Amino acid sequence: MGEIWVEILLFLFGVGIVVLAFFKPKDQQLMEEKIEKIIEDFTFQFSLENDEFIQKIKESQQQFFTNVEQKVNLIEERLNKLEKSQKTLSQQINPKYQEVMRLYQNGESIQQIARKTNMGQGEVELVIELMKKGFSYV
Repeated sequence: MGEIWVEILLFLFGVGIVVLAFFKPKDQQLMEEKIEKIIEDFTFQFSLENDEFIQKIKESQQQFFTNVEQKVNLIEERLNKLEKSQKTLSQQINPKYQEVMRLYQNGESIQQIARKTNMGQGEVELVIELMKKGFSYV
């Protein structure tokens, strides 16, 4: 009688293994399908967020370059105004004083400049100092 129970137990154990073997791949296949679906969803969501991020970067770059272009245009306008005002100022400089600065820049001494321009040495010194300090309308 002990042998029969052993045989029945072995038979049931074998059936159990067969049943487990039969159902196990389905569970594993379902698990693999779920994992693949999760990975696909993640990849799709990541792709969408990546596209959105790239679009934001492009918009940010465009805004930056627009701001830079506006600032460059403003600087160019100011530079043009300064150039025009400089031309106006240089036209207002006494030609005698322009000659003083030209001679001074060419290395002439104050005595030589005074002699060549028929001006006093003090006046020549004053013109040179004022020009050095930026008084271009002397």
